[in-house]
Amino acid sequence: MTNRFSHSNKTVLFYDSSHGNQIEYYDPSGRAFLWYPGNRVIVPGEWRVDGQDICFRYGMNTYNAVTGERGGTWSRSPLRQWTSDVVDSATGDAFGLATGEIPFHLRRHPRFGSIAEVKAEP
Repeated sequence: MTNRFSHSNKTVLFYDSSHGNQIEYYDPSGRAFLWYPGNRVIVPGEWRVDGQDICFRYGMNTYNAVTGERGGTWSRSPLRQWTSDVVDSATGDAFGLATGEIPFHLRRHPRFGSIAEVKAEP
């Protein structure tokens, strides 16, 4: 297992029709900070790469309304599938998500085209 992948120390903008826009920062030590539309706080978690899969674990008190899964255990996704929802990325913690503070209300839809577009939102 290794935490070396192209999105380490990056802020990543995702979009899919069920979750909408999501932004997450992946620090090099394996911590993740998810900015999810509708949440009032950043969701801290962990990430790791295991072979051709990326794995995530969020707190026991978390819940994925789309999949119905509760947090606390590792979930895995093929890297190829996971990257298909990536819209854009930027080096570093572009929104200060590791602080736990949400910069502003993140809209679910319509799809943002870039991190720069998100930054111009407020």
